[in-house]
Amino acid sequence: MATLGQSLTVPQTGWRRFSFDDSAIGYIGSWTKDSSIKANYEFTDNKSMMSTVVGDTLTFSFTGTKLLIKAYANTDTSGFSMKIDGQSVGNIKTNYSVIRTAVVYESTSLSLGLHTVVVTVLDKTLFTGSILTRLFLDCIDIDTEGDLMAYVTPVGSTIPGPDIGWRRYNAPHPMVSLAGTWIQLSGANNYNNTYTASNTQGDSYSFSFKGTRVRLIAYSSSAAPVTTNSAQVIIDGKDIGLVSFRTAETVYQALLYEKQGLADTNHTIQIINKASGSYLILDAIDVDIDGRLTHRDEVFDVKDLTVGKRIRCNYIAAPNAVGSFSRLGVETAAFLPSASTSTPSGDFYWIMVEDRNGQKRLIADRNLQAYISWDTLNAAGIASGSGLPISILNNTSYMENNNLPVGFITAASSSYSTSYDAWTTFSKGSENDGSGWNSSYSISTGWLSYEFPEPRRIIGYSLMPRYRAASPDVNHISQMAKSWTFEGLNGNQWVVLDTQQGHIWTQGQKKGFTFENINSYTKYRINITDNGSPTYGIAIGRMELLEAAYTNWAFTTRLISGGTSSADKENEWDRYIVGSTLNGTITAGDNSVWNAFNGGNGFYTWTSTTSVSSTTRNRRGGGTLIVHNEQSTSYSDINCNFRPVLLIDSSLTPINLYLFEDGSDIKSYANGAWEIVGSAPVTKDMYETSGMTDLSLLTDDSLKSLTSNTPILHYWTNTESPSKQLKVSCIPPAKLVLATGDIHCRYTAGIDSFTLTAEQFGGGIVKVIASADGGSSWKTYENNTWQLIDVTNLPEVRSSGMLPTDFNKVPSERWADLILTEEGIAGRVRFGYYLEIEGANDKASTDTLVSRVNMSGKWVAAAHGVVYDYEYPSNCTLRVLLYADGTYKINY
Repeated sequence: MATLGQSLTVPQTGWRRFSFDDSAIGYIGSWTKDSSIKANYEFTDNKSMMSTVVGDTLTFSFTGTKLLIKAYANTDTSGFSMKIDGQSVGNIKTNYSVIRTAVVYESTSLSLGLHTVVVTVLDKTLFTGSILTRLFLDCIDIDTEGDLMAYVTPVGSTIPGPDIGWRRYNAPHPMVSLAGTWIQLSGANNYNNTYTASNTQGDSYSFSFKGTRVRLIAYSSSAAPVTTNSAQVIIDGKDIGLVSFRTAETVYQALLYEKQGLADTNHTIQIINKASGSYLILDAIDVDIDGRLTHRDEVFDVKDLTVGKRIRCNYIAAPNAVGSFSRLGVETAAFLPSASTSTPSGDFYWIMVEDRNGQKRLIADRNLQAYISWDTLNAAGIASGSGLPISILNNTSYMENNNLPVGFITAASSSYSTSYDAWTTFSKGSENDGSGWNSSYSISTGWLSYEFPEPRRIIGYSLMPRYRAASPDVNHISQMAKSWTFEGLNGNQWVVLDTQQGHIWTQGQKKGFTFENINSYTKYRINITDNGSPTYGIAIGRMELLEAAYTNWAFTTRLISGGTSSADKENEWDRYIVGSTLNGTITAGDNSVWNAFNGGNGFYTWTSTTSVSSTTRNRRGGGTLIVHNEQSTSYSDINCNFRPVLLIDSSLTPINLYLFEDGSDIKSYANGAWEIVGSAPVTKDMYETSGMTDLSLLTDDSLKSLTSNTPILHYWTNTESPSKQLKVSCIPPAKLVLATGDIHCRYTAGIDSFTLTAEQFGGGIVKVIASADGGSSWKTYENNTWQLIDVTNLPEVRSSGMLPTDFNKVPSERWADLILTEEGIAGRVRFGYYLEIEGANDKASTDTLVSRVNMSGKWVAAAHGVVYDYEYPSNCTLRVLLYADGTYKINY
């Protein structure tokens, strides 16, 4: 039996071990998966599950009679309460003052059978010496014959937060459509203290979501007036049937319905109250961690956009500056508010309003940014009729834990603990739980890096301080990077791509940064030169590395046109926002679609149109959609808003450019010669001025004239999915292939012929030579006789070897001349083949060799006991033992 506090790095005899990240374990609350690479911590497979929130729970079931639990056991942990089969086993401490994992619970006297265990995180104050509320679970040991059983959350049970692998949306929610008479209510026991309800028969709610599974969460009771016992469920137009949402007892945040196993695509679900006088209630919706609620007209790819469809996008900007657009078709953050701010960081929809000659025209469904002047927009190129070409950025730097995805590697100059390792800054988990990288204390400089398995062209990044929404920590702001460089690794040299100085941060603020970069690097880092306050070290909550997406489409953004006056209707604002139904998908002028005003309060939008002077421009919106307002181009306040138009052109011509890195020189091949265009690393200007467009112009001699034995080919393309394969046509040198074994002819009376099947096409050459002495000497048949040939002299073999047609015509008597020994006995022969081609389309090959011979010999009786022996192991078995090589036949 183990001892509490014992290390126990391997299971005891008669036990088997499971990590706490096993899929059979169900988690509720703010649990995170952690990977520790510190061997002295002794985590099983370097994996663990962690929570710092009192009340978080986990549940698992197992078969057997024994249970042991290990956890990280230093003073910065607290403990947990535990129930087995509904019976409390008390509070279990994890603080054993050791900097490693340890046994914290063991029982060897459970009844044989299935057991269910519930673990609940407890506060540090309940355990003497604990300095932090934290549970850091390592592994579970059970009987060798036992097993963990897949945990299934029962319908009707309380789920106060999404299980691991799920994400939750609070109700009411703008993506949920309510049909009928619904009321919004509040209650401390409900998720985020709100829920929505209707007790009218026929009322319904519906929503769309992307993913493979969905859960409906709501308050439930056994009382007939409180909860409906007849809810009709319709998924993707298919009637699933009637479901009762009543439970045996009152349950808040209850799991009332769950559907799994759906295709990973967009689905629509509708719930209809079929009972009279009973409430249909919705508190929250859970979907896959990688899924999300969607709009009924939402698409996820540019190619699927048609008039009336919409696609999600993210926008981040600094005050009075045009920001960056990223994550097209992906949910990145909460939606930007209708009343926009000066520092936006959130999502919105592009709504497609027209397809004009193959060009898709879209308008943002809301104002993205306030306190921005028309002059600022004009200086950025946004206000002109031609607009500003932009790149849509995509984050490719997510991490699930320290080891996933495979091949992606994070590192840092230092880490305060494994809970704040480098990978946490790139986590797919919540941005608002205080997680992220934290360096060692008392330093203000350091670095954080991300390495891809293959080179990527990063052209932007975003940063966010560590942020705990439930209890914001001012230290997180002072710890955040203030000045830094962003760099890419070229060989062993870091190349500075972007430099930032003197940034000031606020709680939960995310900032985006873009820069020119034509090169692809495998590894990138942020190198912090100052964080303002070294006391608690450097901390970064989230970081995203951004590359261009949809590179086979051309994106241009500009301001919407607004008309010179109220009488001028020939403009985009009146045509699309005021007057269009978008092919019947919306009601014309619907403010719930365009978010142009709020209860009569204006959200003016800058347009590109002027009516008075060159120093003013029209704004539209205000208290109603039709309002015109003239304002100075330099003015910026809450009613000076940026709502862009996006033009998407699919006629982008593919461009592929090539350059060679030869030592420290970058070279281009043109007019039959190499030209040095600059020094490594390759730059955008080098591609634009000297990039090669046709590699077929390269010759063998031109490649051999490069100085380096390992030249590097650099490749730039504007296509979205560039080919990662390079087809090289090479001409192999002439080759003489000599057989290593003989064809034995001692049991033949003579050779009629040898026939070789070979193929020679174009400039292909096949020649044949022969050897009758095991390869010591080689001969060719020429002028009716066998002539010696030097196999070390390939030109001689090429000129004097036998063509396959000549080889096949060698007469029988000449084979006898070659193969017969002095005693007149046929010996042995082997062949060699010379192969050569001059061009890539030539062919020189051999296929089959057929010999035609006259067999000789006779059968003689073998001497029993000398040449062979035999026995009968059974009545039906004859066993013969042969003492010498040869050919035998057995008569029996």
